[in-house]
Amino acid sequence: MNLRSSLYAGGLFVAGLTVALGVAEAVLRFSGPSAQAQHMDAGLIEHHPRFGWQLAKNWQGTHEHDDYTAQYRTTPFRTRTTGGVAHGAGELVLIGDSFTFGLGVADDATFAALLQDVAEHPISNHGLPASSPDQHLLRLEPMNLGRTEQLVMLIYLGNDLLDLTRTVHLQAPHAKPRSALRDNRLSVLNVPVPKTPQEAAASHGSITEYLLEGSEWDRPLALLQLLVTLAPPSSAELAPWFERRFQTERGLLEAILARTELSLRSRSIRLTVAILPGREVYANPDSVLASFQRQAARWVAASTGRRNIATVDLTPTMRAE
Repeated sequence: MNLRSSLYAGGLFVAGLTVALGVAEAVLRFSGPSAQAQHMDAGLIEHHPRFGWQLAKNWQGTHEHDDYTAQYRTTPFRTRTTGGVAHGAGELVLIGDSFTFGLGVADDATFAALLQDVAEHPISNHGLPASSPDQHLLRLEPMNLGRTEQLVMLIYLGNDLLDLTRTVHLQAPHAKPRSALRDNRLSVLNVPVPKTPQEAAASHGSITEYLLEGSEWDRPLALLQLLVTLAPPSSAELAPWFERRFQTERGLLEAILARTELSLRSRSIRLTVAILPGREVYANPDSVLASFQRQAARWVAASTGRRNIATVDLTPTMRAE
């Protein structure tokens, strides 16, 4: 089975687990109040001065949540075990956030493991919970990819773009590197990354409020009406605001993808970008979150198109499911 067919087969699996993984993504915290709603054996995540955080080597433990109980194991290469096999860098490498890692599911039920079932070559899972595309780039540049032929970067539309300009993860009080464009060159700031955030994470009642911050809808009465009624602004109304609000993030995404593609091409490795929406896109398609994710998908596709980067959009598969 070729890569595109494999990814769509995996997309059907992702659709079946979207609710559980959506909950997992939303509640993932390295510290803070959400720890009361779940329990994970200590030690899976370690601080890293450049990446922000990384997986521990040879870790195994249990993650218990109201919606699931899952066992996780990592390899000596700081990757998630794929179907009981320890791969450092297989012929196909998957890199991404919690969805790629497989938060909430067992080793043999992750995105990578199910692709491994239909692939004819080793697949390694470099998913890192809560990481964003700038961190993916920082991690893959020094990575030993000697046997790798193709790398798939999964971009989660829920918050991957939103974290690019932040030094603190949007949904967790955890410090991270921040990307910036200087003279059209990609720079990395907030490095070394402090173990404790040097600035307080901005308090947002919801991602919807963050998306609308500074807009005409960013007023108490407007937000209240938006959050409790079924009449949010339309995608057409929101589009101009999103274009202005996230212009910097769009430029950073383009630069990150360009540098990623160049780094891999210099090593004769093909890059594929997989676009992964959140459940709002099909469960609540008229919501502000869904409107943003559809627009973000267009931004990603436009960026990859300009670089001739192979792209797989899993949205149709998940919507059909």
